[in-house]
Amino acid sequence: MADKLLSISLLVSGREDTTEKCLRSLKRIRDELNTEIILVDTGCPDTWQKPLESYADKFVPFTWCNDFAKARNAGLALATGEWFLFLDDDEWFEDVTPIIAFFQTGEYKEYQQAVYKARNYLQSDGSSYVDEWVARMMKLEADTHFEGSVHESLVPARGRCKKIDAFVHHYGYAFANEEERCKHRERNVQILKNLIETEPNNMKWYLQILQEYADPTVATELRTYALSAIELVKNVDEPFANQCRGAFYVAALLADLWLDQPDQALNDCAVFTQDGRNTYETNYSLYYYWIKAMMQKKKTGDLTSDEENELQEKLAECGNAFVENCKLHDEQEKNEQEQIIEESIPFVKDVKKADELMQDLQMKLKNNGEFLLMEDEYWTYGKAHILPLEQMLLELPFSQWMAQVMVLESYHSEELWDKIRMHLIELQTQENIRYDYFHAKAVNAVITTCAAGKSYEELKQYLWEYATCNLKYVQWVYTDEAFTGEMEMVEESCRGAVWIQRALECAETDWNSRLENLKQAAIAWPALGNTVKAFAQLVGQQQDNIGKQKAENELEKMASEVKQQVLTLTENGMYKQALEIVKQLRRMLPDDEDFIYLESELEKQLN
Repeated sequence: MADKLLSISLLVSGREDTTEKCLRSLKRIRDELNTEIILVDTGCPDTWQKPLESYADKFVPFTWCNDFAKARNAGLALATGEWFLFLDDDEWFEDVTPIIAFFQTGEYKEYQQAVYKARNYLQSDGSSYVDEWVARMMKLEADTHFEGSVHESLVPARGRCKKIDAFVHHYGYAFANEEERCKHRERNVQILKNLIETEPNNMKWYLQILQEYADPTVATELRTYALSAIELVKNVDEPFANQCRGAFYVAALLADLWLDQPDQALNDCAVFTQDGRNTYETNYSLYYYWIKAMMQKKKTGDLTSDEENELQEKLAECGNAFVENCKLHDEQEKNEQEQIIEESIPFVKDVKKADELMQDLQMKLKNNGEFLLMEDEYWTYGKAHILPLEQMLLELPFSQWMAQVMVLESYHSEELWDKIRMHLIELQTQENIRYDYFHAKAVNAVITTCAAGKSYEELKQYLWEYATCNLKYVQWVYTDEAFTGEMEMVEESCRGAVWIQRALECAETDWNSRLENLKQAAIAWPALGNTVKAFAQLVGQQQDNIGKQKAENELEKMASEVKQQVLTLTENGMYKQALEIVKQLRRMLPDDEDFIYLESELEKQLN
């Protein structure tokens, strides 16, 4: 009989910022369940051992050998629990209540394995992430062990699997820079290449190396391994292979698109969709990428009219096939194990998520929802081109876009404007009145209240941005004639921008013209009044400073000339005349050290 109900094992490698978070998140499990914690030290500083031992029931020193399965098995060997759970020292649970309930209610007796979610963050600020089910809990049997030098897994997986509604935060993929990302990838790729060489028929290693190469910068490698993987499952027809085949097909298509080879992608799609072993999930993924390939080809602009028509027909056909396979997939009955396998296969799952987001967004747009305030997830998928977000937004009626911007204006939040402005800048691939209208309104929301504490140069920069954004927008709306005379047809904020531009284009020395244009800006758009007043005061100070500096420069020049004159008089023995000149200058420049010295020396000569 097992000594413990649950054994929890984790590898600790010296991550100071996350290890304690991880261990603290396990405290409730340890307090409320009959649990042991096993720590496997794969490279911690010597000073860490004692503090870590206070959290652990068992502490296992392990000499790192570039093999995660071996390190995991070292902890597993000491486990005495009926169940076993493992995790890393760079992840921690948000809430362990569902795990505790799984055991306290006795539900665990009905299952042999369980999964929870890992929230894999893609940005260090937590703004972008992907959730995925991870198989980290299992009932311990005599043959339970880890396999895989990297992306290791606990095997064999048998019996019913429970989905537990818990998740861990994981920042292991939120790299500080591209160099760090590449270094991490190369480490894993090298291990996976060795595994493929050792076990060339293991589909799991191909899935993982394709996931490592899922990056446009290594698209050639992605395609090479995708084609090898496709060849591996060419003559295999069983559930896991059919799920993997979908990922292999999609990886090849992604590589085609990243390599800017839409014709190759179209040819591949035509072949892949004819495979009768495809799951519904695979088919809707293939049609999704077929559509993307056709859109990429369309952007080349070198199609004949016949080709254009054929492409449009094929787009409609693929769109219908995509929708149909989505429905079939949703209607298909699957057991728990099949669902988990499906959701854990890379590449294909993002398409399903994009489809869900697209349906949600279409409802928002249809119902005039506040789409500019949509969750970050929509923006993330849109900027990654998984969701056609820009196309959907730019197809909206302009009146609907204007109404949504008015919603933002009602919030009076500069932080909110900045956030959405950055999203749109990162999303934008083309010029459009909707973008320029938004940026004009965004800067207008700030310009009327931004003067406090700003220097002359800072406020000048704000005013330049205000004028530039408004005048860029009005180019879509008004002709040049609209800006003549009193500009009655132009809206107030844009009239103000015209006068601000004129004010800022005045020469730095033409203060009167600058101030007059500022005055006209405030008349044109009264909301600018406080900002214009503050800037006018700074203009006055700038004028005073420049005038003062000019006077100081003139005085310095005169002093230099006088010093030369005094030296000439002194050389000619005319000490009295020289002293009179020095005394006069001393009244104007009492702290000038040269004149102080000359006065002293000349007085000595005369005495």
